[in-house]
Amino acid sequence: MLYHFFTAVGSFRKALPYLTKKGFSSFLILPILINILLLALAIWFSSVYGEKGADYLLGLFGITGEDWGKYLGWIIGFAIRMVIFLIYFSIFRYVVLIVLSPFLSFLSEKVERHENGNDFPFSMKQLGNDIVRAIIINARNFGIEMSLTLLFSLFAFIPLIGLLSPIAIVIVQSYFFGFALMDYNPERYRWNRKQTSAWMKKNKASVTGVGLAFHLCFLIPFLGWVVAPVLATIAGTLTFLKLREEETSSSL
Repeated sequence: MLYHFFTAVGSFRKALPYLTKKGFSSFLILPILINILLLALAIWFSSVYGEKGADYLLGLFGITGEDWGKYLGWIIGFAIRMVIFLIYFSIFRYVVLIVLSPFLSFLSEKVERHENGNDFPFSMKQLGNDIVRAIIINARNFGIEMSLTLLFSLFAFIPLIGLLSPIAIVIVQSYFFGFALMDYNPERYRWNRKQTSAWMKKNKASVTGVGLAFHLCFLIPFLGWVVAPVLATIAGTLTFLKLREEETSSSL
């Protein structure tokens, strides 16, 4: 399980050269521009309402910097602000993945064609179906993720244990982001949602690894924020192909 997790994270290193390959770099310009626009809106929304939201929640529960000791109040406030930050950027990243789904789906297809020569005929009808599928799956995953995020958020009000709340949320988000980023592959093979969900659960270590690396990319200011969806889609495709190769080998 750990092997597949770290292999998935390591796939980002293998994905980096694709950003400069002929036929890939120019194709990524439009997704990056769209991502920059959405990112600017997310940063504005978070900066304007994030601090107000945290202060409101602290006041709602009567918590100040002096309650239960100055430092304990600071810890609880920090945990709440981190939870709000993660929720804001979770919403932002899902919007990015939905808006960019046609581009990222095509990118994933190009990576597979480059890796093993598989070709998938273009169909405008199928493109429309793929967009609808991306919206449905991302909306479903977002609903489940937000429910778990809100559940773990309650722990932010518990002294000391509250510090684990953001970690639990990151793990949950990593799985569902990895799911969204790797779904372009089952989509290409015309798997239904039930088949896709079963495969993702079976390979949850790899899926979480891709999603966590996607999170880590966002820690790189500006460059990481705009490149992360593209890089993660490439890495997710490479991970999917490797897992499928292992499954084929084990079945022989």
